Amino acid sequence: MTIALTVPTLTLLACAGAAAATETQAHCVGESPDTRLRWQGWTRVSQLYLSEADSGNASLTGLGFSLRLRLWWVAVEAWMDVYRGHDQVDTRRTEYNVGFDFLFYLNPEDSVQLFGLGGVSGVTVTHSEGWADELSTYHQFQVGLGLQFRLTRRLALDVNAVALTRFVIPSSLPTDDAHDPRKHVPVYSDGLVLRAGTVFAF
Repeated sequence: MTIALTVPTLTLLACAGAAAATETQAHCVGESPDTRLRWQGWTRVSQLYLSEADSGNASLTGLGFSLRLRLWWVAVEAWMDVYRGHDQVDTRRTEYNVGFDFLFYLNPEDSVQLFGLGGVSGVTVTHSEGWADELSTYHQFQVGLGLQFRLTRRLALDVNAVALTRFVIPSSLPTDDAHDPRKHVPVYSDGLVLRAGTVFAF
């Protein structure tokens, strides 16, 4: 028995095969709009470098977690980071950062995705020694660039670099003495954060 395949039949078979291959690839990467997992959690390690006006530099290491709602090329993220280290006068410093970011993905269908971010946060800073009852709070603004490496549909790696500027809330300052570096809190600070960690989609 002979089966004759006409040109229209071959064309239909080729289109069906291409569609199946595309669907399989999209399912593996996890970037099909119909199958994408929208919620993501990000656990990470961070390194914070601060340049504080007229007061020197500070370097702190931290851990953080984000909860992210991903809608294809845009996402919104709520996050918290806790840092510990030493400040400009070499006393122990702890920071609690809580904020929100918007993320914008330039190539959301690729396995390696470039994104930009911007947002605002609140920062509480405490000093464990040398400062008498010191507790200061800041408004912070941040922008950055990052890469996401998609490993599976549920697992990815995120790395980013974030530039920040923060301004002290005056009412949070118990004392301010410009002649004593332990009692003079800078009005503003600039800094850089380097972050890397694992993203889990669910």
